[in-house]
Amino acid sequence: MRHSGELNPEYAWAASINDRPLSAGRALPANALQTKDLRFEVSGLIRRETNLIEFERDEGAGALYYTAHLNLELPVDEIQPFSRGIEISRSYTLVSDESSALVKAGAGGALTISNSMMKRRSFTPAICRGASTNSSMRFAHPSPAIST
Repeated sequence: MRHSGELNPEYAWAASINDRPLSAGRALPANALQTKDLRFEVSGLIRRETNLIEFERDEGAGALYYTAHLNLELPVDEIQPFSRGIEISRSYTLVSDESSALVKAGAGGALTISNSMMKRRSFTPAICRGASTNSSMRFAHPSPAIST
């Protein structure tokens, strides 16, 4: 950071969401290593539309680094199920008895975990980059207890 001059920044910056200002400031050598945590309520976002987070800076030395995170904490009992045409399922069985679904397993049990994704409307396997459409994994090493 010394070599690149990032410890000697000199620029103004601003952050906004959907054209509403969140914060603004100046990056200076005195605050070069400080971070700014910006938060806003999800209720302020536009529903069923794209929301735009903008980070702006003017001319000057130094780099502007930013990261955006979305953290939603919803009570499980308040979430209503919905379908958008894709069904994802997972089942657990004991390796010694793959004919019945697993209800409870203790530590050290060997489990078979089956995952599947299907498009509900056409009943053809869903295409999902980086994920198998139908997979089965076997774990023969100690596993944590699982209850369903």
